[in-house]
Amino acid sequence: MSDGPYRKYEIEGRPLEFIHRNNRSISNFSYKTILIIEALKYLGKEYIDETIIVKLAALLTDKEKEKLLIEPRTTSKWILNIVKKIVEVNDEN
Repeated sequence: MSDGPYRKYEIEGRPLEFIHRNNRSISNFSYKTILIIEALKYLGKEYIDETIIVKLAALLTDKEKEKLLIEPRTTSKWILNIVKKIVEVNDEN
């Protein structure tokens, strides 16, 4: 992700894409928050099930979980609902 233009490269046979996001959607977010949100967007809400929620929850520490609840307040409602589920699963473990 970048606040610059969309670009696509190939490095040693592997694709590398810079996807444009406006500053509001990525600035001041922790690295893990950005990764989780972008993963959810990439997968799409119809493909996110309990297995994915549990796997994402396992990647977070308590501090990252706190940030994940606070940082993405301007994102889509469906993403916020899944974020809450991720944090709840993390609390139960």
